Amino acid sequence: MTATDGLNRALLSLAAAGDRPRCSDPITRELWTAEHAAHRAIAVKWCKGCPVLELCSQAAEERGELFGAWGGVDRATRPGRKNHSTNQMRTKQQRN
Repeated sequence: MTATDGLNRALLSLAAAGDRPRCSDPITRELWTAEHAAHRAIAVKWCKGCPVLELCSQAAEERGELFGAWGGVDRATRPGRKNHSTNQMRTKQQRN
């Protein structure tokens, strides 16, 4: 079974129990794929304690997710777009 299969099964089990992770909330789910890093940072914080956190992280690795908050990690920017906060961090590191 793949990590993605495991995640899908866990999500179905949560749904069957009447529960869901915060990333699937219809009101806030856009935070996980928001354009602004500050919004994704909120999503990353909300991942803490998620019952599918580890499975989500494994599935994201398996699929090579390059954007959005997955498994409590912000996977940087959309391909082809600059992430100003990441660029600023790199600049600060280069100065030191």
